Amino acid sequence: MAEADVHRNSSTGAPLLLEGNGLRFAFFKAGDSLAVGSLLPSGAPDCPPPPAGLEYCREQEILVTGEGRDFPARSRSLGGCGSKLAYLGMEEQACAEDRLVVLKHGRKDIGLQVRSFYQFAPGDIPVVRRWVEVENTGREAIGLEQVSSVALYHLGRQSSGGMADKMKVHIPFSSWSGEGQWRTLGLRELGADVEDASHYRATCLGSRSSAEKAPMAVLEDTEGGISWFWQIEHSGSWQWEIGHLFLEEQHGLYLLAGGPDEDRGHWWKNLLPGETFSSVPVSIGCVNGGFAEAVGALTRYRRAACRRPHPVDDGLPVVFNDYMNGIWGDPTLGKEIPLIDAAAQAGCEIFCMDSGYYAAPGESWWPNVGHWEVDQERFPGNDFMEVMDRIRSKGMVPGLWIEAEVCGTGNRLASKPDDWFLMRHGKRIVYNRRYFWNFRNLEVLAHLDAVVDRFVREYGVGYIKNDYNIDLHCGTETQADSLGDGLLEHIRAFYAWIERIHERHPQVIWENCAAGGLRVDYGILSRAQLQSSSDQATFDRYAPVAIGSSALLLPEQLAVWAYPYENDLETTVFNMVNVLLFRVHYAGRPDLLDAENLELVKEALDYYKATRAQVAQSVPFYPLGMAGLRDGSGWMALGMETGQGARLAVWRRNAPEDECRIPLDGIPPVADVRCVYPSSPDLRPGMELRGDALWVKLEGACSARLFELVYK
Repeated sequence: MAEADVHRNSSTGAPLLLEGNGLRFAFFKAGDSLAVGSLLPSGAPDCPPPPAGLEYCREQEILVTGEGRDFPARSRSLGGCGSKLAYLGMEEQACAEDRLVVLKHGRKDIGLQVRSFYQFAPGDIPVVRRWVEVENTGREAIGLEQVSSVALYHLGRQSSGGMADKMKVHIPFSSWSGEGQWRTLGLRELGADVEDASHYRATCLGSRSSAEKAPMAVLEDTEGGISWFWQIEHSGSWQWEIGHLFLEEQHGLYLLAGGPDEDRGHWWKNLLPGETFSSVPVSIGCVNGGFAEAVGALTRYRRAACRRPHPVDDGLPVVFNDYMNGIWGDPTLGKEIPLIDAAAQAGCEIFCMDSGYYAAPGESWWPNVGHWEVDQERFPGNDFMEVMDRIRSKGMVPGLWIEAEVCGTGNRLASKPDDWFLMRHGKRIVYNRRYFWNFRNLEVLAHLDAVVDRFVREYGVGYIKNDYNIDLHCGTETQADSLGDGLLEHIRAFYAWIERIHERHPQVIWENCAAGGLRVDYGILSRAQLQSSSDQATFDRYAPVAIGSSALLLPEQLAVWAYPYENDLETTVFNMVNVLLFRVHYAGRPDLLDAENLELVKEALDYYKATRAQVAQSVPFYPLGMAGLRDGSGWMALGMETGQGARLAVWRRNAPEDECRIPLDGIPPVADVRCVYPSSPDLRPGMELRGDALWVKLEGACSARLFELVYK
C-alpha cells in the first residue's frame, strides 16, 4: 500500500496530518484534547476549520455513565467524556499487508485509556477501517453508554455553496424482496438543513442488519465534487448520523457512525477494571467525484480487504437451488431427480437442496428446524443418499440449507435447558415459532459442529446455505450487561463459530441468506462466500434489486436468482441477463423447459463460465442511474468495468418506447460494441454507437440483452 505519512506540528497550531492511500486526515489540538479538522482526498486545498467551537469537534465521541453530555441536543455528538480525554500521541504499527495507525487518549481521573485505530487498506485504495478500544486501567467499574467508531467533522466546507443546496445523501433502503433501493436525498428532505443541531440518523435495531436500510451511505458535495462514504461492518444494531452542531454552518456537517449505544441500541457496558471493549469496525473513505466513484472505491476495498479467499469458491461455481419457483421446500426423491438431471444438463456445478428435508410430508417445515436430520417419511430407506449420490454422479457438489442460529418451537431440541437459548426478561426469546441458540453455550456449539461435520463427512456436502428468517430486535440478557451488549456478544460468538467451521472444513462454501438480502453487511460477508440478494420471485422486478445491490457488495459475492419457469424466449433471456454480471443462482423448473429455452439457459451458463473471471475484477457503473423496484415501466442498465473493457446489461421493462439512449461518458471511449447474449440472429437487438452513447432497440416489451464494450 501507499505508505501512511504522519506529520506533527502542535507547537505552531498547525494541523497534525495523517496521510496515506490518497487520503488526508487533519487533526488539531484543542486544549489537551484532539479535534478533527477534516478528511479530504490528498492534494485537495487546505481548509482550516474555524477556531471557535473546534473543541466540540472531537476525535472521540464516548459517553460514560454519570457524566452526561456537553449540550442538551438529541444528537449523538458531544458525549461528555470526549472533552476530558487528553491526547497522548500517535504511533504507527507495521502489518503484513496494510498499515495501522493508533491515536492514544487517556483520563487519569477514572483510569480510562482510549485507542483509535486507523487501518489503511492494502493497495492505493482511499479507504480506512476505524474502530475504538476502551480500556479500564482504574480501580472502579466504568459504565459505557456510547462508543462511536467514527467521528468526522467539517464535511462539505471545501466549497462555498450552502449546505442545504449542495449536500446530497445516497441511502440504500431495503425491504423483503425489495433490497438495494437507493434514494438520493437533500438535507431539506432529511430534515437536516437547519444550522442549529439538526441532524438525520439512520439506525438498525436487531440482528437483520439490512432489513430497512443497508449499513452504508454516501455523502456527496455536488458543488465541490467530493464524496465521503462509509460501511458499518456489523450484523447487529448500528447507526450513523449526519448533521450540524449547534454552531454555525461554517463548521460544515459531522458524521458519527458505529454500533449500538444505550439510546438507540439498548447497549450499556459495565467495563470492569482490566477489561477492554472494542467498538464495531466502520470503514470510511473520501474521493473526488460522486456516487459512482465512491462505489468504485468501496468495491476495490471490499475485494482487497473484506472478502475471505476460498480454494473452491474463488472459481465462482454455478449454483442450482431447488427452492425459488421450483419445489418450494417440498423435496422428495421423485422431485429431485429430474431437477438434478436438468441442472447438470444446463451446466450447473453445485446443487443445493433447500428447506424441508427434515420435516415429514404434509408437516410444516417452519417450526421443525433445529436437529437437521433427514426425515425418514420424506426420504425413506436410502432415498436421501440416492439424491446425494445422483448429484455427485452428475459432476456437481451437493449442498444443503440450514438455519443454524435457531431452533423451532416444535423441534425435539426445544426441550433443552434454558441456558441453550437466548433469554429476555427471564423467558426464551421467540420469533415466529423459533428460539435462538446461545452461541456461547459449549453444548450448543458441539451440537451445531456435529451437524456440519455430518453434512460434510456422511453426505459429501460442499456447500451450506445458512438462512436467517428471524430477528433478535433489542437483544438478549443472556451473559450480558444489557440487551444490546448481549446481542453484540452473541453476534461475535456466531462469527467465531463460522471461522472455526472454515478452519475445520476449508473446502465448504458458505452462503449467507436472511429471507434473501436482509443481512447484508461486511461483518458477515467477510466470513461468507456468497450473499443471497433477495427473495424476489418475479423475474422482471429482480433487475432493479440486482442493480441496487451491486453497490452494497462485491459482484463475486452477489448471488442473483435466475428462474425461467415458462417456455417463452424473452422471459428466459431476461432471467439469464439478470445474473450474468454476478453469481448465478439458477432455480425454477429446468426439467419443464422445452429444448429451445433450455438451450438459451445453457448458452448463458456457458458464456458465464467463459467470462466469470471478469466478475471478480469488475467495478459497477450506472449509465441510467439506479432503478426503482416500484417503477412500473422504463429502461434499466448496469455496466461492469474491468479496465480493459466493459460489459453492459440492458433491460426494457414495459417501456412504451422501444429504443433507449445509454450514455457511456463515465468510462473510457468505446470503439466497438457487440451483443454477446443471446447470440441467435433472431434475437439480435438494434444497437448503434453514436458519440458517447449507445442506442439500443428492443422489440419485446419485457426484454433484456448483454453487451460487451471494447475500448479504443
